[in-house]
Amino acid sequence: MNDPFYIQWHITHLCNLRCRHCYQEDFSKRNDLDWSELKKVSDNVLFTLKGWGKTACIHLTGGEPLLKPELFLLLNDLNQQSAVEELGIITNGLLIDPELTRRLSNFSKLKKMKFSLDGGDAETNDSIRSKGTFEKVIQNLSYIKKVGRFEILFMFTVMKRNFKSLPSFLKLCQDLGIDGLIIERFIPLGRGKEIMNEVLSQGEWKEMIGML
Repeated sequence: MNDPFYIQWHITHLCNLRCRHCYQEDFSKRNDLDWSELKKVSDNVLFTLKGWGKTACIHLTGGEPLLKPELFLLLNDLNQQSAVEELGIITNGLLIDPELTRRLSNFSKLKKMKFSLDGGDAETNDSIRSKGTFEKVIQNLSYIKKVGRFEILFMFTVMKRNFKSLPSFLKLCQDLGIDGLIIERFIPLGRGKEIMNEVLSQGEWKEMIGML
């Protein structure tokens, strides 16, 4: 089987959060690419895929990709490429509203929306991602669910302070009708270097697997 090639493309450093475990240190747009440079990257990727005889699933992330002014230009371009099988967006969910959801729905190949959430309750999540983010994400999630055309996934970065909340997080996913869950191990890079003690021990990792 000729499986598609998966690409997670970090298109901006800009972000409206400063999560404790973030792999970034720079949250400015100083090193961001403009549209002409993004287009060059896209063309290079498509040229390579053609040479390989493969298609791609391209998921856009950041930073917060919804803050990138060129996002819709990029989505429009990629949506028209035969080599692109699927598009996705990885977002913190805070900027989702009905109008943005409507615009995103216009791209037929944009099939997955991935929301970052790091706890099954506001106390756990907000201690990592900042106060009020849990309730805001849950509220904005309803706009995406209402259109009924996106596959919705949660992304959970597992660390000492939140791994014991995994059972309640799984229940939250079930209660909300989430299509999938991605669990990522906390790697202390960027801001995350300030909380290196949050990395799971071998025993804690084994305990987490047991919960699953």
